[in-house]
Amino acid sequence: KKEYIAYSKGVFVKLTGVGPDATPGLLRDVFSKYGKVKYVEYKTGETAACIRFDTVEDAAKAVAGEAEAKTELCGSVPVVALLEGEEEDAKIEAIKQAQTAKF
Repeated sequence: KKEYIAYSKGVFVKLTGVGPDATPGLLRDVFSKYGKVKYVEYKTGETAACIRFDTVEDAAKAVAGEAEAKTELCGSVPVVALLEGEEEDAKIEAIKQAQTAKF
C-alpha cells in the first residue's frame, strides 16, 4: 500500500537565472556539497530550477553558501533562495496531487 509522503517546509531551494546548458545532474553535483539532494526539478534550456534537500538545515546551508560562492552555472550565476510562502505551499500541494494520483 502506498501512502502520501509529506515534505517539510524549508527544504526547497529555487534557482533563478540558470545557464541554458545546465543539466539536472550538474545542479545535483554542484549543490550536493551542501547536503543530501533528494530531487532536482529542472529541464535543460530553462532558466529556473527547484532543488529539494533532505533537511531544512541543508537547504539553508545551500542558500547561505551560494550567497557567498556565487557559483557560475553554464555562463550564469543564478539567484539562490528558499522557496517560501504561497510559492512553497503551491509546490507542496502539487507534489501531493502528483503522488496521490498514482494511488
